[in-house]
Amino acid sequence: MLSRPPLLDLLVVGGLTVDHFGQRSAAGGSVLHATRAAVHAGLRLAALTAAGSEPDALAGMAEIAASGRLLHQPAQTTIGFGHHETPAGRILTFEAAGTPLSVSARQVDELRPAAVLFAPVAGEIGAATLTASARSAWRPLRGAILQGWLRLLEAGKVVRPLALRGLPPELIAALAELSVLVASREDLQADASHPQAQLAALRSAIGPGPTLVVTDGVEGAWFDAEEGIGHVPVPFRVDRVPTVGAGDAYAAILAVRLASGPVRLRDAMADAAQAAAEILAARRTP
Repeated sequence: MLSRPPLLDLLVVGGLTVDHFGQRSAAGGSVLHATRAAVHAGLRLAALTAAGSEPDALAGMAEIAASGRLLHQPAQTTIGFGHHETPAGRILTFEAAGTPLSVSARQVDELRPAAVLFAPVAGEIGAATLTASARSAWRPLRGAILQGWLRLLEAGKVVRPLALRGLPPELIAALAELSVLVASREDLQADASHPQAQLAALRSAIGPGPTLVVTDGVEGAWFDAEEGIGHVPVPFRVDRVPTVGAGDAYAAILAVRLASGPVRLRDAMADAAQAAAEILAARRTP
């Protein structure tokens, strides 16, 4: 049990991105979408990110700094993706690699967040960073969004899912020490096609420790935890709006709710789904 109250609700760690949508570009990345979710929920936030000096990256960092506390790790270039909408869904092209991120136990001790959420987009967080955060005297709930580790990334090529067996053993061992892991159905396509089979593959790879959650868009989310395997539906459907960042918002709220005290996993997942749905609904054009 924490001896002192936390100073922050959430520390989110991940690389910022510059995303290209045809002729338009904008800052993105899980760290930014999680920040927006925290603002929507009225949470106290810090974000540790790596980014370069591109105009979109500077705008993204300014938004984070206006929303909470920004810890910026300078990089020569910001991670870049091209986004292409097709009838079958969104296709990502990897355009630019970023800089590996690090977070120290001292930083965690100074920030005193209730939850730390690791949210890589292009493998920029390694096992050493996960392990270093565990050495803090302050003991926050630690969780991760798996998306950024489950990608095959080659510059100029379409991003493809990476099977769990492709993850380094040291990363698997570090992830197994976290409290909650969140992935989407799309992230785990290289291992199975249905969320229940994906949960089984993830549990087999990670071991018995963390709570596992696999999101499935408007179909809700599945979990594998101490209480068993189950499903939590979305509170309401939101169709025909861009869904970029919805999973990041979901994971951020879920981590904070689980860190807030004794809470049923189903209730925490329902709150996270509600927040994500509200954020998507706000994107509807009149």
